[in-house]
Amino acid sequence: MSIRDKRILILGISGSVAFIVLSIALYFLAKGIGFSQGIGLAIKEPVMTEGMCIIATNKNGTIEIRAVGATGRRIKWDDREVKINLWPRRSRWYGSLGGYYPTEVKGILVNVEEGQQHFCSLKELLQWIRLQKEIGKGDDIVYKNDGLVIGWHFEKNPHPQQGGPSGVVSVSVWQCYVLGEKPDSLPGARDDAITLSCTRSECPEPPVGRISPHRPKMISGRLYSGKALDLMDELRISYEDVEKVIKKAGVQKEGEYRIFTSLDDPFNALSVILDGSGEVVFVSR
Repeated sequence: MSIRDKRILILGISGSVAFIVLSIALYFLAKGIGFSQGIGLAIKEPVMTEGMCIIATNKNGTIEIRAVGATGRRIKWDDREVKINLWPRRSRWYGSLGGYYPTEVKGILVNVEEGQQHFCSLKELLQWIRLQKEIGKGDDIVYKNDGLVIGWHFEKNPHPQQGGPSGVVSVSVWQCYVLGEKPDSLPGARDDAITLSCTRSECPEPPVGRISPHRPKMISGRLYSGKALDLMDELRISYEDVEKVIKKAGVQKEGEYRIFTSLDDPFNALSVILDGSGEVVFVSR
C-alpha cells in the first residue's frame, strides 16, 4: 500500500476534497499493481470466515459485509453493492496481518481493511479505539463489547468531470484481542449497532494470531505504550528517532492527542502521537 494511504489511515485528512484526491491517486497506483499479489494466498489473521455476515450502522448509515469464501467479501450500502477478494498481507501493517483491498470496482474506489489487532491490556485497546475515533478518516467507529470494531463511509467524487472513480467507499473491520482473548466488556460499546450472523449451518471462529504484544516501558524518562513499541519494531523506528521528532517537529494536531510529524523526508515522514500525559501511544511512517 502506498505511503499516502498509510498517512491517510493513521493521521486522517481534514476535508472531503483532500480525501478524494488522495484516493484517486491510490486508485491509479493500485491498478498498476494488479491483482496477482493476492492470488492463491490465505489470510493469516482474518476477522470473518466463510458464511459470516456483519451488519453495522453508524452515522453514515448501514453497511452489510458478507464473507463469500475465504477471501471474498460482498459489501452492500444504500443502493450500491461491490464484490471483492481481499489481498492477504504478507507482513504486518500497523499491527494487522489480515487482508486489504485498495482498487476500483464498478467505478467506485474501494478501500477495505480487515484484520486483527492485538494488545497487552484493555487500557491500550480502548486507547487505540479512541485514537481511531479522533484522528480517523471519517469512517465513524462503532464497536461491540467483544472487541469487534467496524468503521465505514462513502464519499462521492466532487469533481467527476476530471475523471477517476465516481466515489470512494472506505471500510474497516477489526477484531481486537487482549493477550489472545476477546474482551467481555468495553466502555462505550454499542452491541445494538453491529450484528454478526452466520448464513451457513456453522461458521468456525477465525484463527487467532500468535503474537505477544509488548508491555509499556519507560525509556529515558518517557513512557512508551506497548502498541507503540510493537509498531516501532514493525517499522524499524528507534527511540532516538521518536525523541528527535518530538523535540524538533512542530505539533501538527492538538487535542486529546498531539501529533508530531517530521517532514525532513516527505516521502518517508515519521509521525509520533502523544497523549495528554506525554506518553508515546502510536507511531507511523
